[in-house]
Amino acid sequence: MESRDMIRMANQIADFFKGYDRQSALTEIADHINRFWEPRMRIALISFIEKGGEGLHPLVLEARQLYRRPKEFRPHERDTKPGPADSTAKDMAKAAAGYAPSEDH
Repeated sequence: MESRDMIRMANQIADFFKGYDRQSALTEIADHINRFWEPRMRIALISFIEKGGEGLHPLVLEARQLYRRPKEFRPHERDTKPGPADSTAKDMAKAAAGYAPSEDH
């Protein structure tokens, strides 16, 4: 993703929430980015902010402390090592209840 697209998207989120009280706006911006931006996008945004974040809305910059930094994206690991995304909802419910997930994905 190009920086200008990332800046535009992040600023649109901030523009939506800027009418909220400051703390709610920061929380909602971070929640949106944490929930809907894929890990590579969050890594790019955090890196961009760490380099100064030029062009980003001040609320996007201030909400930085609430962004979850994903593990560095390593696509080759995905091919050989199943993770939570490979689990079915049924497996996750079983795990929450104390059962081991099925092996037949």
